[in-house]
Amino acid sequence: MKIERLLLGNNSIQELNFLSFWGLEYSLETLDLSYNNFRRVPFEALRLLRNLRSLSLTGNRISKLEHYDFGFMRKLEVLAVDHNPIVSIDRYAFESMLLSTLFTSVTFISSPSFIHSPQSFTVITLILIDLIHSSHSFTRIHLVHVN
Repeated sequence: MKIERLLLGNNSIQELNFLSFWGLEYSLETLDLSYNNFRRVPFEALRLLRNLRSLSLTGNRISKLEHYDFGFMRKLEVLAVDHNPIVSIDRYAFESMLLSTLFTSVTFISSPSFIHSPQSFTVITLILIDLIHSSHSFTRIHLVHVN
C-alpha cells in the first residue's frame, strides 16, 4: 500500500519519535500535523520523508523555527506554520528549499534576518503574514510574488 497523504490534525499530539513515519519515506507527499500540541518542529520524525511536498504545522505551540527544522526537506513546496506563537526564525531555517508557498502569521520576530536572505529561497509566494500586530519595524521585505 502506498500512502501519499496523511492527515493527523486535531489529535493532541505532542511529540513524534524518529521512526514515526517508517515505511513512508518515499511515498508520503502531504502531511497535516495541524492543531496538535507541538512546541517545536518534530524534525527528527520528518527527516525521513524524502518526497514530502506539503507540510502543515498550523495551530500548534511552536515558538521558534530553527536552522535544522526544514533544511533536509529538499522537495517541500508548501509549508504552513500559521497560528503558532513564533517569536524567532533562524536566518537559515529555509535554506536549500524549493519552497513556493509559505503560510505564516508572525506577530513578533526577534531576529528577522531571514527576510534579508533571498538566497534561502528559490521562489516564495507569501500568502499570509500578519505584521499588523508585530512590534518589530521591518526595514525591508522582499516579495517575489503575492497572491
